[in-house]
Amino acid sequence: MVAFSNFKTNKLTTITFALLIVVFTFTLAACIIDWYKTDSQTTDSNTRAVYRLKPTTILLDTYISGDHASSIDLDWGTFELTRTHSIINAAVALCALSWLACLTAVILVFLVQIEVFGTKSKVMWLVCKIVIIISTVVLFMCVVVLGGGITPAFKSDIDGASTMTGIFAPCVQTCANSFTGNKNGTKFGPGSGWILALVALFFAVAASVLPWFDKAHDL
Repeated sequence: MVAFSNFKTNKLTTITFALLIVVFTFTLAACIIDWYKTDSQTTDSNTRAVYRLKPTTILLDTYISGDHASSIDLDWGTFELTRTHSIINAAVALCALSWLACLTAVILVFLVQIEVFGTKSKVMWLVCKIVIIISTVVLFMCVVVLGGGITPAFKSDIDGASTMTGIFAPCVQTCANSFTGNKNGTKFGPGSGWILALVALFFAVAASVLPWFDKAHDL
């Protein structure tokens, strides 16, 4: 018999389920938004150019005197950013894999909680815990890949550019040297996607640890 009342009685499992929903939502959103951005101003601070690096495009927002003037989706081929694009693609791919594992965990935890598996619930609960750990580890890899790899990727792309027009100018002596900062009129750092992935990682760690204290479904 399906036991929805377990969401009230098995509180640790319910909390784990809620944490996984947060991870699921954050990682899904992270996969479709920007993972790095630069915000450059002219010397008179009248014009701003904001580049948002997404998995498929580079979004350029232009502001004049504080007002939004235009938005343009640029192809990644606009600049010679082969290595940078590879790092972002790798991070997003890992985020997507983490999301997939999290989705699996959400479904399994829900089914265990309402006792769909019957006598096999305890075995499936162990499977749940393992899948949650896999999702967390992959998400950690996602955060580390972009956080540790994008700065040297920018530097490599800039140093190896074959033409001046192929150089991603906002990153010269800025994000080619450090992950985040404010230099030469350019603010640079991780985009909303990486930040969401990082926040999701904390929830994922909690979701990985909490089930091991839940004895209701243990073998």
